Amino acid sequence: MMSPGFWLAAIAAAIYVTYPEECTKAFWLCWLQLQIMNLNRRLKSRQWQLYKQIQRDHKERGWPELPPFEFVPVQHRSKL
Repeated sequence: MMSPGFWLAAIAAAIYVTYPEECTKAFWLCWLQLQIMNLNRRLKSRQWQLYKQIQRDHKERGWPELPPFEFVPVQHRSKL
């Protein structure tokens, strides 16, 4: 009996041979979505770090509190 990975690779190869353009488009669409997800994750992490740092500085100086943290994903931001 052959492993499931072999069958998955065989099916993927057969689909690619049958529909090369659609497979290429689907691959690039998935790749771009993963890149956007990674960018959003990195931006959110860095923005959270900066928010906490500014929040500490405000507390030390006795300034008013900051508004709650809010992150807007790249795809939902307005264009300049």
